[in-house]
Amino acid sequence: MPPASISAAHLQPKIGGAADTGWPQPGAMPAHNADCMRILVSGDATGGAYAVGLRISQPGFTSPLHCHSREDEVFHILEGRLRIWCDGRDIDVGPGDTTALPRGLPHSFQVISATPARLLTTLVPGGLENFFAAVAELGPEHQARLIAISRDYGIEYVGSPPEA
Repeated sequence: MPPASISAAHLQPKIGGAADTGWPQPGAMPAHNADCMRILVSGDATGGAYAVGLRISQPGFTSPLHCHSREDEVFHILEGRLRIWCDGRDIDVGPGDTTALPRGLPHSFQVISATPARLLTTLVPGGLENFFAAVAELGPEHQARLIAISRDYGIEYVGSPPEA
């Protein structure tokens, strides 16, 4: 249900540090965090209808093959190139391309450009943006914690990412 009225707070950019958005402090990208999300529009601001984030993923970053049980994702590529796998198919996308990843379908992506990928990520419905804040400070040694948090957000890891 959308908010009853739009307040000035809904129109303010959602800018924060690593602790609340998964966005690194200026000039600092933790070595274990090759993928981060800055929340631009929170699910709270849209009555839970959707959320939008600016995602930056470093060259070579590959997300695990996973499924969302609650959300659809839409990637709009601003910079860089990605190879996206969804439901057994793959596609290479670049600046200006938009790809929808429906809930329930296994998917993964890899940055295949030599430069970081910047993409707008829309989550429908909103709420999953809180996952990125919850895992922002986790390193590779926190795998069990990552899996538990993921489960809380309806994310299931279903295998290794396909080879690029």
